[in-house]
Amino acid sequence: MKFLILLAVLFITSVAQAAAPSVQAPVTSVAMEQYECFRGTCPHYVVAINSDGTAGYIGLGVAKQIGPVALHPPQSAFTRIVRELEAINFSKLQRSYASKDDGCKEVWSDQSAVTFYVTRGGKTQTVNLYYGCKLPGVSDKLAALAQLIDQVTGIAPLLGRGQ
Repeated sequence: MKFLILLAVLFITSVAQAAAPSVQAPVTSVAMEQYECFRGTCPHYVVAINSDGTAGYIGLGVAKQIGPVALHPPQSAFTRIVRELEAINFSKLQRSYASKDDGCKEVWSDQSAVTFYVTRGGKTQTVNLYYGCKLPGVSDKLAALAQLIDQVTGIAPLLGRGQ
């Protein structure tokens, strides 16, 4: 529920002013939910950033900071994320990479997952990656995207990963 509230708050400005849906419409919002891992040692959180520079984080579990925090990343953070989305052809990815039915070459058990939400033209594309899905050229690029989002939004101290 907290996750949905954060997304609604962060997306409302960009969605309200969005143009008619189009493949060429610019990205206006990017959010990511990182889930706890099997043994409960990985943080569960949501981080979101908008094209206008507003950003936020909600720690949901196993993180140093539980609850919402306003973020103030540099404008270059959003630009770096969008460039990475373009580089990996995010708009052409399927909705889920979690099983062999999704194309995973191997599926390892007891892994965490991450879900990305990318809004453009008033429509949100959702892509879920189960980290146990091994699909070269896809799972590795999505994992790198998650690391980039963590890095450029500066959330490591909120997770308890350094200062």
